[in-house]
Amino acid sequence: MGDSPRNLNVSPSSNHVFITNQNTNNLIILPFQQGKVGEKLQEIEIPKPVCVIF
Repeated sequence: MGDSPRNLNVSPSSNHVFITNQNTNNLIILPFQQGKVGEKLQEIEIPKPVCVIF
């Protein structure tokens, strides 16, 4: 999914997990339901992502 995860955060609705990856310059969005993470929903290229803040 990505190389060198830098930050992880759960959406305010608690329905998604957002992970930024330092070496692959991307943000991964995963579904999060009943305490379990599902398959990747979306991958967004972002140069040098640091963190996800809501």
